Amino acid sequence: MCDQLRKGGPMRLTLAGTAGSREVDLDVPDDVRLGDLRPHLAAAAGRPDLALGSTALAIDEAVLDDDHLTGQVPGYEEHRNEESR
Repeated sequence: MCDQLRKGGPMRLTLAGTAGSREVDLDVPDDVRLGDLRPHLAAAAGRPDLALGSTALAIDEAVLDDDHLTGQVPGYEEHRNEESR
């Protein structure tokens, strides 16, 4: 995940498949809201459920909200803010 701290190029994400389907690797640009990507993720993966906000998107154990930006490590901003105090 640390390589997601970099800027300037697309990042690769893997969408887990549903039962009986395969995972899908996609390159997406940095700094895009996940909520804005949902329809595109759904189309690319053939998973209409991803277009709905009710389907969780997560990295490992960290569930991401629709305002999370691609290329940002979950919790990184909060961690950085705590260190500066």
